[in-house]
Amino acid sequence: MPAPEPAAEESPHQTETAESVPEPSESVTSVAEEATTTPGAPESETQAPPTDSGTVETETDTVATSTPLESVSTSSESTAGTSTEAVPELDVASSTTVSTGNASAGANVVNVSGSTFVNAGGEVVLENEFEPSSGVDLRIASSSFSTGELCAWFACTANGTTTILSSGTSTLLNLLVLSATSGDNHIAQASGSAAILTGDAFVGLNLVNLANLNVVNSQYFIAALNFFQGLTGDIVFPSLTGFFDSILSSGIPNTIELNPETIVTNDLTFDTATGDNQTNATSSSISTGAARNLATVVNQLNSSLIGGASLAIILRITGAWDGDIFGAPEGLTVARGTDGSIYLSASQGGEEHLTHGSVSASTTALIENHAYLGAQTGDNSILNAENAEITTGEALAAANVLNFANQNIIGRNWLTAVVNIFGDWQGNLVFGRPDLWVGERAEAPGSITEGSELVLYFTVMNKGDSPATNAVFTPSLDTNHLELMSGTAGARSLGTLAPGQSVELAYTVRVHAEPGAAIETSGTVAARETDANISDNTDTLVIRTAGGGGRSSVIVLRTGTDRKESQHSVQRPLVVTRATRESVAIGTSTVRQQLTVTNPNDATTTPLDLHDLLRDPEGTVINDEAWALGALAPHEEVTVSYEIGFTATAPT
Repeated sequence: MPAPEPAAEESPHQTETAESVPEPSESVTSVAEEATTTPGAPESETQAPPTDSGTVETETDTVATSTPLESVSTSSESTAGTSTEAVPELDVASSTTVSTGNASAGANVVNVSGSTFVNAGGEVVLENEFEPSSGVDLRIASSSFSTGELCAWFACTANGTTTILSSGTSTLLNLLVLSATSGDNHIAQASGSAAILTGDAFVGLNLVNLANLNVVNSQYFIAALNFFQGLTGDIVFPSLTGFFDSILSSGIPNTIELNPETIVTNDLTFDTATGDNQTNATSSSISTGAARNLATVVNQLNSSLIGGASLAIILRITGAWDGDIFGAPEGLTVARGTDGSIYLSASQGGEEHLTHGSVSASTTALIENHAYLGAQTGDNSILNAENAEITTGEALAAANVLNFANQNIIGRNWLTAVVNIFGDWQGNLVFGRPDLWVGERAEAPGSITEGSELVLYFTVMNKGDSPATNAVFTPSLDTNHLELMSGTAGARSLGTLAPGQSVELAYTVRVHAEPGAAIETSGTVAARETDANISDNTDTLVIRTAGGGGRSSVIVLRTGTDRKESQHSVQRPLVVTRATRESVAIGTSTVRQQLTVTNPNDATTTPLDLHDLLRDPEGTVINDEAWALGALAPHEEVTVSYEIGFTATAPT
């Protein structure tokens, strides 16, 4: 869907009526400085089972109506469709201060009527964030509506022959009243000083109407988000890896007959106010917060989308954006509207003609959206006081209305999203996340002494669902005890690592250390993007040189901040295995031991110490080899190798 040009106006009331014609059309209207609709209508949905061939017939005459929500007075926050009034009126006091908290009202509504989903999966995610937000991951966000994972995300195929016959009328009537008030406070008389300090008032709503849709062998993702106190963190959309790969193979209808009629009315009324404050005092001051509204209306009506893919995202940010876009598809275009809105769009053309089956639709969609949004922090008064101060909070309202009606979507991937942010945004817009992982191992001789050579291997892998760009690997070698014989010292550029891609780096080192020394090596990887799990971006290996008894060892320690943050009890016992015999012949010099400790659980262990005990025939411990392993991540293995010497006088 190409980036639309916004229509902007500033008025407390907006009415929009869209009446369809039989020709396919698609429109997006963005109205700045306004807010809009949201209802609580019942749903009517028809979902056909996943199939490659067959006939789907739908006949619907559906009427969905949402009634106004009743007002409820509370002391702090209001839920969808409530009105909050922070404090009652105060009559007379000598010295009085009225301080209110924030008031908020929000609603998220999805109406589904006369729609059929065949081997198609997707989600609708709607959120209002009234508190300061540290980011949102839409891959794991709660859905307002979902048709399930019927085919892999953006990897559906259309095989066989599908015939769709659709007829009927869907009527959606949405009526909604949302109100949040922290103002309307009054001090009638105060002999001394008086102050009224009001909190902010926030109203947010998101409305999605899906009427008379036939979605076959496709994936969709719809999101509408409102952030009222800025955003510090990333917005993570699903990965677009493979988003523009063709998902058509066969079984696409060769005829489409459409007779749609769509009438859409969007009637949006906003009432945001911080003023109308009054004082009657010897000395007084009045300071008011900002009053602002944001609204976006998307109409996608009367069309057939066959094959290909489309992406359309609208960003409305009232402050500054300090961030970037990661994981976007090739060909993404970024445009700015006259009101500062940012439009992201990308598309791949679909099929010009169809090859199998048929679609016949004669449907009518009547959609009416009526909403009132009121956010009030003003209308405060202080009378008959010596000193008076009135300070009001901000009054903010945001609404997103997305209407999809009379559409046939076959073998197509599509993503549509609207994001409103009041204040600044420090973070990135990303599609999926990379998850870089490092694993270290060593090839060492049986006994590690002065002059021994070892090969250190570091494996770097992207376990995430999005490319890691500008990846850099940095080894940390103990240069006081290790001489680098081959390999690149310092940071090493790895370029871009695609999801699932891995590389191995080798370093040959020579040991220069006294007996019994512990030499630590490690490797760390980082990329330009935020990593999904930074705890596995570093791996550490400890080399211990042979001591007086000929003992040496190599210990691999997986390090990460998650071990300090999350300690869980272990459900199953740790598994310890030994790769060498437990009994040896006396006088055979040294024997190499190898112990492997495995955490079989899904939780991180507490910090562990490993002891390998040697006992005499009486059971007395005569040798205790000990290592501090730290905490083991879920299903992690740690291997310890060492040598122990036996003399001819050792007890038998």
